[in-house]
Amino acid sequence: MIKNNVLFIVFLIFLNISCSDNKHEEDSRELIFTVASVRNEKSNIEESPSYGYIFYIKRANCTKWESFPYEILNFNYEEGYEYIIRVKEVQIKNPPQDAPSIQYSFIELINKEKKDSENIPVK
Repeated sequence: MIKNNVLFIVFLIFLNISCSDNKHEEDSRELIFTVASVRNEKSNIEESPSYGYIFYIKRANCTKWESFPYEILNFNYEEGYEYIIRVKEVQIKNPPQDAPSIQYSFIELINKEKKDSENIPVK
């Protein structure tokens, strides 16, 4: 009986450790962005997060463009095209100093259309 209890406790500890490795996934979500056909260079590269461009995006079900100063990892942007893309947003726990606490990664291209995006906010 004691041997079974010990095995059960060891099993619970192992299960708890293996589940805690997935905490990173709990802090992520998938989003749909429309990315404008133009982007601007940051006027101050010291701005956080430290990425050289500002995209203009619309989030799913939104009609207004917003400035988006983050890099989208593995996204091959080409000016002159408006994109609809799926991205993964990950909240980074304890990011390095001067690094963003959010990371965006390209997942899927939904649509790419050659056009001039309209009503982009003036910088």
